[in-house]
Amino acid sequence: PALEETVDMKGLLNELLEQYKYIAERNNLKLETELADIKLSGCNRNGIRIVMDNILGNAFKYTDQGGTISVHLYRVKETVKIEVTNTHIPLQEDDLEEIFNPFHRLKAQEIPGSGLGLAAAKKIVRIHGGEISAKNCNKGFKLIVTLSKEDVPILAPEPANSPISVPPIFTSVTLK
Repeated sequence: PALEETVDMKGLLNELLEQYKYIAERNNLKLETELADIKLSGCNRNGIRIVMDNILGNAFKYTDQGGTISVHLYRVKETVKIEVTNTHIPLQEDDLEEIFNPFHRLKAQEIPGSGLGLAAAKKIVRIHGGEISAKNCNKGFKLIVTLSKEDVPILAPEPANSPISVPPIFTSVTLK
């Protein structure tokens, strides 16, 4: 796919979260968001949308009634991170990697699915020069998408005391 588009990540995440509003209300889910104003250029908007829709869809699908889903979008030095955490029982260590394999389904899951969503998400993230990982944490289960500035130019405010260098290939990119 062409990697020539710009995505307003905060806008995209808010748009997707709005689509899951009914499920959140029906299941009495608490939603916590902390979304920085970040735009990604040099990417495929539909690909990024598929990744985020899959991750958010899984969070809403696998969070029990009364649970919590947290979505954080932020910048750390040369990367953009998107973290989606949901209250879920810890996964077996083997499953934390296996969930990204095609057709992998967690044992004892009665929720319908093909096991292809996270495999596709991983492939799309890698095409964009990023990484996706899963881990257990205090609040439950967390998926982390990391996109590197080196591979995906970032259009977002830099801290005032942080000098930034833009690779020559991206000289037309401006930081806002």
